[in-house]
Amino acid sequence: MKAYEILADQILQKIREGVIPWRRPWNWGNPENFVSGKEYKGFNRLVLSLSWHSDHRFLTHKQVTELGGMLKKGAKGVKIFFFKLEEREDGKDSYPILRYYVVFNISDTTGIDIPPIERREVVTPLAKAQAIMASYQGKPRTLEWNRACYSLTRDSITMPSLYKFKTNSAYFSTLFHEYIHSTGHKSRLWRLNLERIEYSGREHYSREELVAEIGSMFLCQEASISQETEADAHAYLAWWLKYLSDHKKELIFAAWEAQKASDYILGNIVLSEV
Repeated sequence: MKAYEILADQILQKIREGVIPWRRPWNWGNPENFVSGKEYKGFNRLVLSLSWHSDHRFLTHKQVTELGGMLKKGAKGVKIFFFKLEEREDGKDSYPILRYYVVFNISDTTGIDIPPIERREVVTPLAKAQAIMASYQGKPRTLEWNRACYSLTRDSITMPSLYKFKTNSAYFSTLFHEYIHSTGHKSRLWRLNLERIEYSGREHYSREELVAEIGSMFLCQEASISQETEADAHAYLAWWLKYLSDHKKELIFAAWEAQKASDYILGNIVLSEV
C-alpha cells in the first residue's frame, strides 16, 4: 500500500465512524510538536486535530526516548507525513517521495516533565473572527442574500444576514468556507479558472469543496470557534466516503491547498511567496 493510501485511510476510518473530519464541535489548540513547538500544517494538522486527547502536543517515539520517557501501555500513534528527497540514479537531480512516520500525544507518555499548556491572551471568539475578516487583504465584497456562495465570475460573496444563523459560530464557519473559495481567484492564489472549474466538472467541484471545508476548519481553529455538524449527516458522510475512497490523494493535496489559502487570508503569506 502506498504512503498516501495509508494516511488517507485514517480520515476514511473517521468518516466510517460517523465523524466529519473537518467539522469540530469543540475548541482545541492547533496541534504542535512538543519538542520544537512548531505547529503541524496541512494534512498533518487535519489528522492530528481529530485527536481525543485534551493536550494538543505530539512527539515521535525517538523524541520520547531522547527526553528520557516511555510510552504508556496501549498508547496509539497517529501517522503523519513528510516529503523525502530521493536522488535519481544519474545523481544529477532529486525528486520528492512521500513518507509517513508516527507521532504520539504527550499525555500518552511517562517520565517526561510536561509543562502546562501555555495560556494565550483571552480574546472572545467573535473578536478573533472579526480580526480574521480584517486580516484578509483584498478580499471580495460580501453582499447580503438568502444564499451563501462565492461567485468566481463576479468575484463576490453572498451571505444571509448574521441573525438568520443559529449561532455566531455557524455564521463565521460558513463565511470562512466562502473566503477559502475566493482565494482561488486569479488575483489571489489562482487555484480556480473558468475553463477548469466553473462547477461544471464534478471532480473539480469536489476537490474545491474539500479545500474549502478543510480551510474553513483551519480558520475556525484560529478563531477558537466550534463548528456545529448537521443533525442528519449520513448522506453527507456517505458521499465523501465514496469520493475520497476513489481519490485518496485528494486529501493530501486538498489539505495543503487549504493551509495555503488560510495562511493567505491570515496574512501569513503574500503573493510573492506563492
